[in-house]
Amino acid sequence: MEKLFEKLKQKYRGADYNQPHILKSLVYFANADGQPMPRMHQEVSWEDIKKQIIKKVKAIKL
Repeated sequence: MEKLFEKLKQKYRGADYNQPHILKSLVYFANADGQPMPRMHQEVSWEDIKKQIIKKVKAIKL
């Protein structure tokens, strides 16, 4: 996740973006929660995926 934000900074150097807003958007799951789970290469639960995303977002230092 941190690598993605480094790429964001490089690609949009000089752009005015709100990193806290982006992080908040990454953990907004209301729209996805009602959707059917897609076929995956390995079995994983949506709850586990959300937990991992939340964990990664919390680890990012602003």
